[in-house]
This record gives sequence, structure tokens and C-alpha cells, in this order.
Amino acid sequence: MNKNPYDVTSDYSYILEKIAKLKEVSISSIEIIDHPCGEDTIFVNGDYAGYIDDSLFRELDLLEKGKPLDL
Repeated sequence: MNKNPYDVTSDYSYILEKIAKLKEVSISSIEIIDHPCGEDTIFVNGDYAGYIDDSLFRELDLLEKGKPLDL
């Protein structure tokens, strides 16, 4: 199987568990791609699920603190 040359999931191994918890999916279902739009983009089971950006890190921070995610 050929690995996607734009797959940068391993670059984010330090937060994959948190992303999986936030998205309520398994870590293995997450792929992060260096997308042509210029953003590292999260896909869950092949479907778009967001960007690696400040908003994501705020959500992860709130999740870690046990606060509501209503941004």
C-alpha cells in the first residue's frame, strides 16, 4: 500500500489521542493531510473533520480542562 505523500499524521502524534477523544473516534480513523488549501487538514474515515489551527487547540484545551466546548 502506498502512503499518501501529503500525510503528515505522524507530525501530530503528540495530539492524536486528544483529537480522537474530541471527535469521538479511534486514533486509527484519523488522517492529517498537508492539504493544497495550505492548511493541515483532519480527515476522519476519509471525511473532512477540520483543520489543525488555533480553534482546534482551544477546543482541545477546553476538553482537557473538562469545560463545555460551546465556543
